[in-house]
Amino acid sequence: MNKTITLKNKELAYSHRRLRRSRRVRLAISFGGKITVTTPIFFPEYKIKDFLFQHADWILEKIANYKEKESKSIFPVGHKDYLINKSRALRLVREKLAQLNGIYNFRYNKVTVKNTNSRWGSCSKSGNLNFNYKLIYLPDDLAGYVVAHELSHLQEMNHGRNFWKLVSKTVPHWQILRKQLKNIY
Repeated sequence: MNKTITLKNKELAYSHRRLRRSRRVRLAISFGGKITVTTPIFFPEYKIKDFLFQHADWILEKIANYKEKESKSIFPVGHKDYLINKSRALRLVREKLAQLNGIYNFRYNKVTVKNTNSRWGSCSKSGNLNFNYKLIYLPDDLAGYVVAHELSHLQEMNHGRNFWKLVSKTVPHWQILRKQLKNIY
């Protein structure tokens, strides 16, 4: 359900999700400035507004950062670009997977290319790999890093020491690439 709140003279829309399994209040701001508050089922509405007021500075700063990044974005925006380039991106991902998984030898299930706003890739517990179609706009080494990162999650579903050891098997300079990637998106 979408609602509005005024924070420091700026009217902002936010959505509120109540989840049965939620134990605490969670605040997420996605690319484009979309605010989502997730709470336990019986969390009172007035406390949500209090929570948003308490975090007003952080919320406004995040939204400003996203707007700044959006204006500097090197990527085309829109669903049409995704539709045009989806199959090209899937080919790129499959090539990288074949190349890198020749070293890892991991089993994975479905490979999907999506039009996501804040992630380059993800790996599910069931072994499904998802990638952002905008990988086609990245330099080859950055795209390879993203694929190696997600492949490594097939064995290590965290970002601990063993995970980074796996990544470094195929991408020894992953720290540099990780910083570059964070500055792009």
